[in-house]
Amino acid sequence: MNFPGNYPRVRLLSLLFCCFFGAVLAAQVQVPAPNLQCVTAQADRVDLTWTNESSSCGVRDATQIFRATEPDGPYVQIAELLDSTATTFSDPNPLGELRYYYLRYAFNCNDVTPPSSDTLDSFIPRTPVIRYVSLEDDQLIIDWEPSSSPEVIGYVVLEVLPTSFLPLDTIRNATQFTVIANGSPAVDRRFRIVAFDACGNLSPQSAILAAANLSGSGGAGCDSRIVLTVDQPSLQLFQPLARLELFVSTDGGPFVAAPPSAPATANEIRYDEANDDTEVCFYLEGVLLGDESRARSAVYCQTVTITQPVRPFNLFGVSVNTDGSLAFRFQNDQVQPVPVTAELLINRQGNIRESADLPLDLFTMGDQLTFPPLANPLQAGETASFRLTDACMREVETNAVAPVRLTASSFFPGNNQLNWTPLVNNLGGGLSYNVFRIDTAGAGLLLAGNLTGLNFTDETASAGTESCYRVEAVYRADTTGIITTYFFWSNVVCVSPQTEVYVPNAFNPNSTEAANRVFQPLFSSPPAANGYDFRVYDRWGGLRFFTDDPTSGWDGTSDGQELRSGTYLYVIEYETSRGTPRRSAGTVNLLR
Repeated sequence: MNFPGNYPRVRLLSLLFCCFFGAVLAAQVQVPAPNLQCVTAQADRVDLTWTNESSSCGVRDATQIFRATEPDGPYVQIAELLDSTATTFSDPNPLGELRYYYLRYAFNCNDVTPPSSDTLDSFIPRTPVIRYVSLEDDQLIIDWEPSSSPEVIGYVVLEVLPTSFLPLDTIRNATQFTVIANGSPAVDRRFRIVAFDACGNLSPQSAILAAANLSGSGGAGCDSRIVLTVDQPSLQLFQPLARLELFVSTDGGPFVAAPPSAPATANEIRYDEANDDTEVCFYLEGVLLGDESRARSAVYCQTVTITQPVRPFNLFGVSVNTDGSLAFRFQNDQVQPVPVTAELLINRQGNIRESADLPLDLFTMGDQLTFPPLANPLQAGETASFRLTDACMREVETNAVAPVRLTASSFFPGNNQLNWTPLVNNLGGGLSYNVFRIDTAGAGLLLAGNLTGLNFTDETASAGTESCYRVEAVYRADTTGIITTYFFWSNVVCVSPQTEVYVPNAFNPNSTEAANRVFQPLFSSPPAANGYDFRVYDRWGGLRFFTDDPTSGWDGTSDGQELRSGTYLYVIEYETSRGTPRRSAGTVNLLR
């Protein structure tokens, strides 16, 4: 049968199929490069060693060798080896110059371009660089950078001994080695790394590195701060560090970070949080710049035996007791050592300071102390504070406090004005005042409470009688969210009516009324006892009667003899209850 019309089409399809199938085969062909293992410089030549790789293209035509004197070329072909089993080649090099080589196979394989091998130089492998040595959980971790020589296939870890080197292990496909830190102290063990290639060529040995040590001082006696000494000579051999971070463990607990971090160049790190009678342990981590790898130092431990300092504390305020003594309230919610000196400081006007001894067992007395009356009581603007000194001559001075100072005066009988200074403690918190009237027994009647101002008018005082007052300051301290209330009393102030006098103009010692038998001034309120003087004269100026007792009067006699009726002169000198001097004079008729 003939198919003249279909033949060209069938032929075309066949050609397309063959081209497609051929392209697929070409894509699957794997053309390898020789495995150039090492290039070894001899006295007058350079020896190349490689292994051959098989190819799906079949037998190779040749192995081509290229050479240059610079890593970037130009490269020239110096040999083409037709022996498909050849794995070595020697290149004369009488001058011992540095050369660079790569290899490539020659294939006739569907126009596929064969790849080149690694480029190796004629030097021995380059020296590896140890990044750090870290001491972690009784293990020494040596970490290094891969050698920059591509022919390197492994590394030898050497321990540096006093007179030799001890190979510890051969490492392939890794750049880190861990060794148990037994035997001599871990920080005394030193290490080097050597790189090698497939031909046994060794690199020069790396620098000697060891784990960083850590030591310290302080934390005993009067030196409460622990100063840690950084092993900078070791750290400076590590790859550049970004910073140092301190970790601390207390009494065997887990290690936790103790911020802030320190500069990588720090020679000392100070730790201020140590408490007495605890064991603290430390280590440092040097954080490498760039990848944040960490190199840990040795652990340093010590037991803290410090002389505890007197810790700062607050005075909440001071009361003035009725006998003039001062009652202080102070903070006593923390353990305090017994000081070697304790003083009450009186801060007088004009920057004058006076001091008096306080009991050394101050903190065993609770939270209050009563101090005897001062020879010179506190005046307006003057304050008191405590100063304590511990066995290490460290001083703590409290905030200054001042009591409420109350003054009072009478606008008119039955209306008394009270004014007071604020309680001073220079602390935050709430402050208000209560006003009391004090009776003769010392009991207080609350007149007003929860005042925030500094004055009050008593409009209920009894006219013609003395009224005494006292102000109570109410201070509310907020300590860690808990409100504690303290009360402080002012001094007691009394308001007396102005003393006025009434003098009778006649009296009769023989009267049936007892009140008329004695000549005596009558006062609206008792005058001051000091300075009282009452005299009676006859008409010739003769003194007939004298007394300095405001409660005594004249009964009309002189030297035990009754005087006859007549007119007599009197003179009275006294001070009012407010201290105002007064004088009264006149005549009185003696009747019989």
